[in-house]
Amino acid sequence: MILALENIDGVNPALPWRGDQLLQVLQALTATAARLTPSPVSAPRAGANEGGGHWSKLAADADRLGRLHQIDAWAAANVTKLVELEEGCEAASRGDTLLHMDIRADNILLTDERVFFVDWPHAEVGAAWVDLVWFLPSVGMQGGPPPESLFWSHPLAAGVDRAGVLPVLAAVAAFMIDAATQPPPPGLPSLRTFQLAQGRQAMAWLRQTIDSS
Repeated sequence: MILALENIDGVNPALPWRGDQLLQVLQALTATAARLTPSPVSAPRAGANEGGGHWSKLAADADRLGRLHQIDAWAAANVTKLVELEEGCEAASRGDTLLHMDIRADNILLTDERVFFVDWPHAEVGAAWVDLVWFLPSVGMQGGPPPESLFWSHPLAAGVDRAGVLPVLAAVAAFMIDAATQPPPPGLPSLRTFQLAQGRQAMAWLRQTIDSS
């Protein structure tokens, strides 16, 4: 068996995000979703792993629930509601688009002509807008506009039910905040801080969506 890899002469987006580069990436997400619908390969269903009971785990562990109170008092006070929302992630994510599921600046390469989304070990199949929900909290925490404003102005969000976004948002926030309550893995001391920053962005977006639903 031979593994062939393309050498891409590109760079990661500048951080804080520049408006022109962010626009390039957002447009590329639309084009990529169109090319990957229906999915050209078999992959797990989106939401099957992400809606994996992270809020339940936080609620059931007294130490981690205490840490959650320190991170986000509203989340700790409403954890039962968040558990229920997260349980609907798989149903809300249904679709037939091949998704990256880990798009952020360090998994993007820009060339003079194209945008490349690299590193696809977490690929899943689901609704095209799900990749956008997972991506935008990282944009917010790295100097870009608020996630909600970018999401609802994006073509992939056209026709999406606002209430239907909530379970996926709850899963994104749960995944990031649950990870942030755990010790950092060896050799990656800043990972939990990075995840927590994304979790805070997702939580702010989630609360805003709940309040406006």
